[in-house]
Amino acid sequence: MNVHFKILDVQTGERDNHIMIVRYTTDILTEEVLNVNPSEDGFNEDGSVRHCKLDVALNIPIPEPSAEELEKYIFMSAPIYALKRFEEIQSNEVVTSASNVTSMMTSSFTKTEDDIIQIARSKEADSVTLSREEFEAIINDLSANT
Repeated sequence: MNVHFKILDVQTGERDNHIMIVRYTTDILTEEVLNVNPSEDGFNEDGSVRHCKLDVALNIPIPEPSAEELEKYIFMSAPIYALKRFEEIQSNEVVTSASNVTSMMTSSFTKTEDDIIQIARSKEADSVTLSREEFEAIINDLSANT
């Protein structure tokens, strides 16, 4: 799978949280395939896709890294598992069901940071073990993307 990205917007003003909006695509998952709204409303005046399913808001590192380091940071932040899953769905490699997700749609859920860390630690046998600092960095990045 080849992953591609482009930076759509940079928001560095005092009230903009110092973020960049990044669009990730693959050879199979083009902007047209990932378009949130494929009707006429889903396109900008220049014909480009307005919003894709995997557009991501990323924190811009401080201090600002070199262009080469920034490229590495953006690729390291790519939603690889989501891209893989979307490709599998696109090629009909998996059967999808979302009944549990659908049943949770009208509810709100809350856990403390410590609860989330505990949940992650309870899954250590099934996943990679992260240090608290690594986990906090992931949480911070996810928070910036919501």
